[in-house]
Amino acid sequence: MKFLIVLGAALAAATTGYAQNWGGNISANLGFGSVSADSSTDTIDGAYSRYGVNGSVGFALGGNFGVQLDAGYEAANTSSDDYYEASAFTLHANMPLGGFTVGAFYGFGTGDHPYDSDYGDVSWYGVEAASILGQGTIAAQLGLMDSASSHSSLDYSSAFFANVEYRYFINDNFMLRGNAGFGNFLAHGDPGTGILLAADATYGLGRNFYLTAGVRDFIVTNDGEGSYNDLSAHIGITMAFGGNGSLRDSMASTPMIATMLPSLVAVASSAVD
Repeated sequence: MKFLIVLGAALAAATTGYAQNWGGNISANLGFGSVSADSSTDTIDGAYSRYGVNGSVGFALGGNFGVQLDAGYEAANTSSDDYYEASAFTLHANMPLGGFTVGAFYGFGTGDHPYDSDYGDVSWYGVEAASILGQGTIAAQLGLMDSASSHSSLDYSSAFFANVEYRYFINDNFMLRGNAGFGNFLAHGDPGTGILLAADATYGLGRNFYLTAGVRDFIVTNDGEGSYNDLSAHIGITMAFGGNGSLRDSMASTPMIATMLPSLVAVASSAVD
C-alpha cells in the first residue's frame, strides 16, 4: 500500500503541472534462489521463491533542480517457511554540477526476518552523484543507516553503506545494468557485512513494455555469529513512462540508484543472530 501511495503521489505531481520534465518506470518480478548458510546462522538453508515490485519516478522542478522518488517491496519464502520481507522508499533531490548530477537522499523501510520472528525498521540518508560515461551512465551513493529491530541485540546506529551502478545502453530500448554495494551492521556487538552484487538486462517488447531478467548475490559475514550466501535469479516485466517514450529517456529521468540494500542488511543482521 505504501508503494502505491508514494508512487501515485509522484505521478500526480508530474502530471498536474508541477513538473516540467518527468519520466520513470515500474517493474514486477518473480524469482528463485538458494541460501547456503553455516550451522550457526539462524535462517533458511536451501531453495526459496521470491516476488517483488519496484518503481522510480523523476521530474524537474525548475531552476535546474530535480527530484527522484523510489519505492520497492519484495518477499521470499520456501514451501514451509517465510524467509524475509523488505520494503524501501527513498526521496532524492539533485542538481547539475559541471558534468555531474549531484544530490542527497533520505529513505526508510523495513527489513523483516519472520523465520526468526525479528522485525526491523530502517532509515538511511547520504549523498550521491551520477554522470554520463560512454554509452551509459554511472552513479554512486554513500550513506548512513539506522535500524531498530524487535530483537534488542540487533539495534545499530550510523552504520555505513555504499553503492555504485552502471547502466549501459546497447540501443534506446535495450539496457544492461550492474550494481555493487555493501553495508555493515552489528549482531550481539559483533560487526558484520552484507555485500550485494547484481546484474540485469532490460529489453523492449513494444508499447513501453520491457522484459527484465537478472541475477543477484547477497554475501553476509559476521565475526561472531555466522555467515551465509543468498544467490538468486529473477524475471519480470517493466513499464517505462515519460520522456520521449524510450527506456533510455525514462532512465535519464531517474539517474540515481534505487536501493534496497539497507533493508536487506537489516534482514541479514537477524539471519546471523
